[in-house]
Amino acid sequence: MSRLAIIVSAVVTVTALALPASAAAPARIGGPERVATAAQIADVAFPGGASAAVIARSDDFPDALAASALAGAVDGPVLLTHPTRLSPRTAATLRRLAPGRVYLLGGATAVSDAVARTLGANVDVVRIAGADRYETAADVAREAVRVRGGIGVSAGRTTVLIASGQNAADAVTSSSTAFAGGHPILLVTQRTLPAPTRQALRDLAPEGAVLLGGTATISATVEAQIRDLGIAVTRVGGATRFDTAERFAEFSVERFDQSDDQVVLTRGDLYPDALAGGPLAGKASAPILLTQSPTSLGGPAERYLSANCADIDTVRALGGRAAISEAVLARATAAATCD
Repeated sequence: MSRLAIIVSAVVTVTALALPASAAAPARIGGPERVATAAQIADVAFPGGASAAVIARSDDFPDALAASALAGAVDGPVLLTHPTRLSPRTAATLRRLAPGRVYLLGGATAVSDAVARTLGANVDVVRIAGADRYETAADVAREAVRVRGGIGVSAGRTTVLIASGQNAADAVTSSSTAFAGGHPILLVTQRTLPAPTRQALRDLAPEGAVLLGGTATISATVEAQIRDLGIAVTRVGGATRFDTAERFAEFSVERFDQSDDQVVLTRGDLYPDALAGGPLAGKASAPILLTQSPTSLGGPAERYLSANCADIDTVRALGGRAAISEAVLARATAAATCD
């Protein structure tokens, strides 16, 4: 029997290129648009189905930023849908996956009650909706920790991830780690620790927090406020989102025991493909790098690939050629191939 529960605090086209054995083997997972790409990612990551899935709106990023930790807790994909109707490609993927539960992220203006009713005919539907993105992320984190039975441990400490709620880049950079390690993602602004995030930190009581981004993204004042809660803080940040992704990739291999033999590339100047990519990267324990644009790999990603070429054997791109061009994928493959 279906159920709609509202949790409120205020309250494939997979194209593999044959390469010599000594080279990194690239692959592309990408549909004609973002909903189809998310569905194809789910098809690759969960070929045998999934007991649960997480769904967010396809046309905006805030509610999906914290989705990966919950997806990891239930071992399911992150899918996208049109806000007012269940996208047919998503519906088809759900039929194949046959989940018993679907989490909808955001209120009825994000994913409508009509979508919930359509889903509820076949599955248990749980809506997680706060008054804003910060409260929604806090509630998603609580549910992820409840389902998983605790917060993931890094360097001997239970550890959460802190990212900006004002842009998608740093949160999606950490989504693989959130999925694989059970590290919830909480959101802040550049200058403030929002009340829902502060309360979530008190409720969850992590021993450590990793801040993503430099002080232009998350200020020293916010860092100090988190430390004042008795939480040990580590900052991983660069001058740009691309530098932060490079540094977090290195950090995640060292501190979160992620693999260094695979890398997932996603477009760094637009969010949709990356939102659904966390579960795929997480299941492979692979770091996520951001490309500079659809036609430029960018220095930070190229540096990481070149520096780790002896270990990397798979480079995988998310999105079609309009998101990551063949030239960019070829350049990434070359960088990940030691001479």
